[in-house]
Amino acid sequence: MEPVELVDVLDSLLEGLQVLGPDWRYRYVNDAAATHGRRPRAELVGRTMLECYPGIEATPVFAVLARCMRERAAETLETEFEYPDGARGFFELRIRPYRDGLIVLSLDVGERKRLARQIAEGYRLRALGQMASGVAHDLGNLLNPIGLELVRLGRRVTDPEATASIERIAALVGRGGETVARLRDYGRADAASTPVELDAVVGEATSLCRERAAPGGGAVVIRERLGAPPAVLASGSELLAALVNLVVNAIDAMPGGGSITLRTGAGDGVAWVEVEDTGAGMSERTLARLGEPFFTTKGAAGTGLGFANVQAFLRRHGGTMQVRSAPGAGTTITLALPLA
Repeated sequence: MEPVELVDVLDSLLEGLQVLGPDWRYRYVNDAAATHGRRPRAELVGRTMLECYPGIEATPVFAVLARCMRERAAETLETEFEYPDGARGFFELRIRPYRDGLIVLSLDVGERKRLARQIAEGYRLRALGQMASGVAHDLGNLLNPIGLELVRLGRRVTDPEATASIERIAALVGRGGETVARLRDYGRADAASTPVELDAVVGEATSLCRERAAPGGGAVVIRERLGAPPAVLASGSELLAALVNLVVNAIDAMPGGGSITLRTGAGDGVAWVEVEDTGAGMSERTLARLGEPFFTTKGAAGTGLGFANVQAFLRRHGGTMQVRSAPGAGTTITLALPLA
């Protein structure tokens, strides 16, 4: 039987293992710990933790380590670690006194936390969808009779000013009805899918948006670059609404004019459509909240449901979305759907 080398066993562990002396000098670091810290083991062993990670002495986790060192106590905690490039890691640390120093076991829990966030987000979105459906139903029951009464009132009124007021009220009721429709769409859980030709839907969306693209200040040019991809499995009307929403958002982001390009293609079992604009782009803060229901950058002119509905549509049909944007660099949004 081959002799077992303890160092080889320690280096094969998925958990990181660090042995620290009382002066915070690394006495031993296994491969996993070096990977967690993104530093070669040769740069760690023999040097102090404070030398290897400047500023760590001011962090809460070091305060826990110092207490364990001082009191010869054990501790288990989760911590977030920021790397020099700005990336973040999440680790569970198990700190134990060892001789005159400490042993620190570290387990990467980033994937676990990501899955937990996904599960929590799924529950939140499902609850929000149920609430949206209920709210849409109740609002529809209120707005529909109001709209009918306005029609009846308009037939009886002859005064021009009163007629103009009724028309303005009717327009507001109509806008409320559009919001109700968005709420209802967001709350839908079903997915009626049929084979849909992407190029045909892109052409229809372009036709619907051309008039919106040429008002006021500077005209927005809409171009098509179609790759004739195979049909996708989706709802044609929902896909059309999603594309119109993205194109209209792009138009609104370019009040001084610009261009929008819609591209289609296929690969890796999906077909995709890309909406690229030359607008102002979005900040990281806006990107982080993109798709959050009722979040809008349009002020009173926006409902914050358009992009949320696009994401809800993709979830229902097994699609995905990728967003690339930066201030001053425009925005590119790619929707991918499974082939029929």
